[in-house]
Amino acid sequence: MDIRIVNTCDSDCMYCLEQSLRKKQKFIPREVILKLLQQQRSNFPDDSILAFYGWNSLLHPNLTGIITDAKNLWFKSISLLTNTQGITQKYLEYLQSCGLTGISFYFHSLDSEIHNMIVQKWISLEELYKNISIIQKSWISYTCIIHVNQQNIGLLYKIVAELYIKYSVKNFEFIRVRLLSRAKNKFSKQLEILPENQEKDIAHLERILQKIKAQYEFIHFENK
Repeated sequence: MDIRIVNTCDSDCMYCLEQSLRKKQKFIPREVILKLLQQQRSNFPDDSILAFYGWNSLLHPNLTGIITDAKNLWFKSISLLTNTQGITQKYLEYLQSCGLTGISFYFHSLDSEIHNMIVQKWISLEELYKNISIIQKSWISYTCIIHVNQQNIGLLYKIVAELYIKYSVKNFEFIRVRLLSRAKNKFSKQLEILPENQEKDIAHLERILQKIKAQYEFIHFENK
């Protein structure tokens, strides 16, 4: 089960597909979320996988209570999507104690200039590395999500290798998305959706992923 618990974000990334969904009600009330969870468990008692998706779920002021509600309803897997802003070791340990079992985070580039351009300087590459290291030290499972484009298609194997070697990342999702019109600028050619003739780069990437025995998924790759 995937549900949204926030309608806002503390970033403004160029790839964000949810700009139009931002609403005045920034946080969905805990009692509303609880009813959704109860209904899901009633209708699908065998579905014990729950994910909070969309923007930065760490912003929700009642996140710990929501996770506790989910745990009490016997959701065995409870994960969230985040840009990692707001993560501290103490807070992450508390979320774990409430029942959080997984985190997904975005990674864009090994180049700080490209990274800053994509995330609009909301979080530096150095800060992202620091937050990933905090996640690594926890017992929570973690997945890296990478938007694939012209700029990074030939470097994906290097990104995977660095994240695996330095932070033991072994779960990846690779997504093809079309650059939004609001993000068109001098970097458009680098960040636009990749052509169809990149089979060699993808094949090289898959060899690395298989070598480190990673779990991975290609999303919106028509030939995958």
